[in-house]
Amino acid sequence: MSSGGQGSIQKVNNAYLWHVEEEEMFAESPEIKVCTDGIQSVWLVKVCDGEIYAKLTSTNCKKGIFHVTIYYKGTSFSKEISTRECNKYIFIGATENLLYDIHFIIEFMLNKRNTNELELENVLPVSNTTNDIAKLLASQEYSDVTIIAKGGIEFKAHKLILSARSHVFAAMFKHDVFKDKTIRIQIDDIDAKVIEEMLNYIYYTGKEIHQEIVKDLFCAAQRYALKDLKMICEKMLMETMSVSTISDTLLFAHHHSNQRLKKNAVTFIIHNIKDVIETSSWKDLQETDAKLGFEVFTKAIEACI
Repeated sequence: MSSGGQGSIQKVNNAYLWHVEEEEMFAESPEIKVCTDGIQSVWLVKVCDGEIYAKLTSTNCKKGIFHVTIYYKGTSFSKEISTRECNKYIFIGATENLLYDIHFIIEFMLNKRNTNELELENVLPVSNTTNDIAKLLASQEYSDVTIIAKGGIEFKAHKLILSARSHVFAAMFKHDVFKDKTIRIQIDDIDAKVIEEMLNYIYYTGKEIHQEIVKDLFCAAQRYALKDLKMICEKMLMETMSVSTISDTLLFAHHHSNQRLKKNAVTFIIHNIKDVIETSSWKDLQETDAKLGFEVFTKAIEACI
C-alpha cells in the first residue's frame, strides 16, 4: 500500500487513513496510490508547522482536475488540484501547530465536470486483488474455517487470510488443536453482527461500519490485534461525541485504557460541562465510577484557572 515517508497508509472504503504515532512538527506521508475508473494517480501529503499540503506526483490523466479532501479532528479541508500542478505541493489548509498521533482521512476524486475532456495515456490494467479477496468471503469457496458466533450463527472463512491479517489468528492456527483440515472456532461472547463486520474488514469488502456496534467492534479488533480496525472505531467514537453519550464514551475509554480517546472525551466534557452534568448518563457515571468523575471535575477546574 505504501513505501517511504512517515507513518502508514491504510485504505478505508473510498478514502485513505494516514496515521503517524510520533509527535512531529513536520511529517510527509508515504506514497498514496489511487485508481478509480481507470484513472491512476499517486499522491504525497505533508504537514509543516500545522499547514497541510498535497502533491500529485504522477497520473495517467493528461488533462483533469482532482478534488482533494482531508479530514482532521472533525475539520475538513478541500482543494481542487489540476494535472497541470503535478509535482508541486499545494496548500490545503491549516490546523494546530503541534501534531501528535496524526489521523488524517484523505479522499481523492476526479472532478466529474471535466470527464469529457479527459485524455488518458499508458492505461494499465486495474488490480482487482482486494475485490477478489472480498468475493472469497461472499462465495465461501475453498473455506477451511468456520467461526461460530453467539446464537450459533456460522461464518465461513479462510485460514490463510485470517492468519495474514491477524497474528492472533495465526498463532491460534499453529496450535495442535487446529491441525485438522477443517477448523471450527466458537466465539460465544461476540454477537454475529460484530463478527460479520470484523470479517468484512479483514476481507477488504469496503462496507460501511455501523455506528451502533462500533464499541463492540473496537473490542473485537483489540482481541484479534486488528490495529487499523481498532483505530477506525476509535476515530468514529471521537467524531460522534455528543452531550448525551459522552459519559458512556469516557467510561468505555477508561475501562479499555485508551488514553487518546479518554483525553478527547475529557476535553469535550470540559467544553460542555454545564450540559453534560445534567444528563442521566453523567449521573450514572458518578455512581459507577465516582473516582473517574472526580478526575474530570479536577481537570475542568484546572482548565478554568
